[in-house]
Amino acid sequence: MQPGTWPVVAALAYFIAGVTIYRWAVNMEGLAMVWPTAGIFVATFLLTRQNQWPVVAILFCLVSVVGGWVVGMGPGSVAIHIAANLVHALVCALIFGRFATQRAFSTTADLGRFCLATVAGVAANCAIIFLAGMGWTLTEFLNWSATLGLGTLTVAPMIVTVAREIQENRARWTTAYGAEAFGLLALVMAVTWFVATQASYPLLFVPFAGAVLVTHRLGPIGAAACIASIATVGSYTLAFDTYALNPIGKSQAELVNFFQFYLLVIISVCLPLAALRNEGRDLMRRLKTNRDLLATAEELANFGRWRMDMRTKIIVWSEGIYRIYGLPSSQKPTVKLTREFFHPEDRDQAFRKLEHCIEHGGTIYGTPRIVRRDGTIRHVESILMREVDEHGRTTALFGTFQDVTERVMALEDLQAAKKVAEAEAFAARLLAETDQLTGLNNRRKILDLLSANLADCAETGRIMPIAILDIDHFKSINDQHGHAMGDQVLRKVATICRETIRENGFVGRLGGEEFLFLFPGLSEVRAHELVELVRLRLQEKVWEEMDGLPVTGSFGMATTVEGADETWLLQAADNALYEAKRSGRNCLKVAA
Repeated sequence: MQPGTWPVVAALAYFIAGVTIYRWAVNMEGLAMVWPTAGIFVATFLLTRQNQWPVVAILFCLVSVVGGWVVGMGPGSVAIHIAANLVHALVCALIFGRFATQRAFSTTADLGRFCLATVAGVAANCAIIFLAGMGWTLTEFLNWSATLGLGTLTVAPMIVTVAREIQENRARWTTAYGAEAFGLLALVMAVTWFVATQASYPLLFVPFAGAVLVTHRLGPIGAAACIASIATVGSYTLAFDTYALNPIGKSQAELVNFFQFYLLVIISVCLPLAALRNEGRDLMRRLKTNRDLLATAEELANFGRWRMDMRTKIIVWSEGIYRIYGLPSSQKPTVKLTREFFHPEDRDQAFRKLEHCIEHGGTIYGTPRIVRRDGTIRHVESILMREVDEHGRTTALFGTFQDVTERVMALEDLQAAKKVAEAEAFAARLLAETDQLTGLNNRRKILDLLSANLADCAETGRIMPIAILDIDHFKSINDQHGHAMGDQVLRKVATICRETIRENGFVGRLGGEEFLFLFPGLSEVRAHELVELVRLRLQEKVWEEMDGLPVTGSFGMATTVEGADETWLLQAADNALYEAKRSGRNCLKVAA
């Protein structure tokens, strides 16, 4: 239905219902069981935007004037009823429409608000009639309040729920659901008609039971339609004297009041039941959605949950636990089965943690390994905690497993790659800092060590003796025995230097046949002893590969002084070295 045509259709329905119920009331000594026009007016406001309400009000006022003329009401009475009905509808719509959810009448909270709005609207309607001075008695006001309130509670929910159901679920009304719904409502009307028009059996509970069953099956739309159907049949049979069942055996006025109470009971049961049914189904849908989301999250995160009741020892696993163990979901979990899956090296520790949690509580973390039946090992991260009763006794254990095998394998691969990288970096550093022939520190490295240790000595006040070794007559060795022999001599001299100095200092090859010794923090006397020991070992070594030709070395030694830099220190040691050479070689001289 187009939005612009809805107010016109509603106004036409308002006119027909108003004229019809007025004529039925005439047949019932001016009484009416429900006043459906009130519900139509309220429902129309609820289903239209507030900016269209003036149009709705004008249309309803016009049809009210026409309706009053048709039934023969005086202009004054028509005006009063128009004002009262308009205020009633506005009050109901403003109070309810402000707080109602999108799915009105589908929650108990909305239903409660609508009842309050109805009471407020009825009070406003009666107040206008009273202020207009129509001279009604208290009984007439009470009867009108009940009729108006029941009309609102009966018709407005039906129109709103049907309109929104068709708007939101139009397709399913063309299926078997629609046929079932219409069939059930027709059956309720037929049963109500039969019960109302026979006097042999007191069967008023049958329409009531039918309305409850339809409500359970169809929800709010079934409840609203059943209530409207029972009200329509009851009003018709009362108006045309076809109502045969009179359980109270009194006047028609009292019978109308009884039927109003009967209808109120049905409303009080069916509408809340429908709202509770909807809320329950919404809760189940949300629960299913959350359960599906949790299952999906467990699968994506390789995650699982378990719980063990301490009294019954019943264990419950989520699907994630079955996946981690590699078991079908038909497998019944037991403590024994759980224990078997732990890696033998982790089993005792895992169950000690479990016992600790039972006794002392807290959150227990672990990283056990799981061995599947096919022999594959899975690494898991576990979290364990307990549930306790009001006395602090453990009633259940709850835990989670997350399969982190891929992460562990990736970390192991990363650690292996790190070790390879570190080894390669160390090898590269050695290559960059080591003399390839002798395996000693190369020139750049030994000079860097000299600079660093000189800076440290300047800060700490320590001394650092150094010494320079020059192999005597090394050129003659190369000339007489070849460069291969010369290289061999350099390697053996380097070995003697390294084995003699050890952790007492540093030694490196400056180039050619020259070597540099550093003794940071060592006394000059101790450094002199070590250098002299190197000289003696060189002198005493028998060089069979050179037919016993001796290899000796000249040494120059210097020690740091205040204000000395590396250039000064090297030059001082070098001067001492040349002094050793001038003194006949194979000796150690110390810079003055």
